[in-house]
Amino acid sequence: MDKFKHDPKDVWGQDLIKVFGPKHKRTHISELTYAQKQEILDNVDEYIETDHLGPFPTMYQVVNTVLDNLARSQALMGIDLDWQEEDALKKSSLVISDDMYFHTKTQVKNNLVQRGIFLRRMVKVILFNYDPIKHLCGLARKIPGEDCFVNNDSQHRTTASIIMGIRWVPLQYQESELTSVDIAQYSCVNLYSLPSSTFDTFRIMRETGKSAVNEDGIDLDTAEQQGAEWVSWYKVHQILEVQNQIKIVEKVKGRTKGECGNVGNLHRDLLRYGEEILERAVSIVTQTMHDTVFAAQNVEAICAFIASQKDLDIDPIDMDYYIADGIKWFSPKGKHSGVHSEAARAVNSGTENMDLKINLNTAYASGILFLVRGVSDDIDWIPITVKGESTVYDIAKDFIEPNWKIIPRQ
Repeated sequence: MDKFKHDPKDVWGQDLIKVFGPKHKRTHISELTYAQKQEILDNVDEYIETDHLGPFPTMYQVVNTVLDNLARSQALMGIDLDWQEEDALKKSSLVISDDMYFHTKTQVKNNLVQRGIFLRRMVKVILFNYDPIKHLCGLARKIPGEDCFVNNDSQHRTTASIIMGIRWVPLQYQESELTSVDIAQYSCVNLYSLPSSTFDTFRIMRETGKSAVNEDGIDLDTAEQQGAEWVSWYKVHQILEVQNQIKIVEKVKGRTKGECGNVGNLHRDLLRYGEEILERAVSIVTQTMHDTVFAAQNVEAICAFIASQKDLDIDPIDMDYYIADGIKWFSPKGKHSGVHSEAARAVNSGTENMDLKINLNTAYASGILFLVRGVSDDIDWIPITVKGESTVYDIAKDFIEPNWKIIPRQ
């Protein structure tokens, strides 16, 4: 393993041929579809340890361990990336003083303080979409009297940058012999910094999408085919905030009418059910529960119900009408946002002494089915069922009380 202390280009070839193959036989990552990229990522280990390299391995040892893993899996064989010059970071538009750049051969990591490498995410987020301007200053401890820096903050982006060909990276450092500095710096960034919320992710991805579409002229379909991470969040923004004027807010108490604090659920439902079903569900909730907070679980309930009726021969417009009419039967003035929770409570009550496994998603959808049947008994809706020991139960029919509703229709 001594060879792993050398520059990766001396170990794997100047063009990293042992990992990526001959340059003339490579396909650039931008030419691959989202599905093709996902297939590659499925063959990349999620996480690799570096503990075996000792307490203070060089960054070259870390990078060579990563490249050895990728060479063994051949996950990136035949793939071409946006390779960089050694001083590419210095030439980027990010203004950093020249005396803050240090050669990667002078850097080590403290394995007693830092984790290993989240390889799959590093490949997906950094290598597949490499941009020099996103390599911000790292935090380090300079060992007194030595040209050696303990990199305590930027090991993932430094590892990726070295693979891409970069050899000069920016660091802010404190000179000290004490490893407590390593602990303090690592903790500052990884433990004590304010973690991003789901709303924060949504907000950043929404603005990324706006910038990409409006400023860069990027086509949404093309970006989706290439697997751009912001696309699905941008679609949630379009459906909720643009089409239905629902305000997405941080998930805290005190939400007011027309505000939604659970954008993560809506993003999940977009991925699970697709754009068309989510659009229909959000529109129905906006129409029928217009005088209260926007509860994302109601969208989930309607999405799950629509998906359960995929084999029913009915016009989607007609189905949406009956769903809305059923919810109005439940809460005619649009002031009640608890359809989903009341449905779950009704199903739980009906199965209280039975050993049945009915998840919330199914309970929610069964509540919608119960309401829809109440306003359209001429349609043979597809039952939502659960299997008991010897019987298959129609959840809405067998477990929800016939008079279940909060407010009688007026």
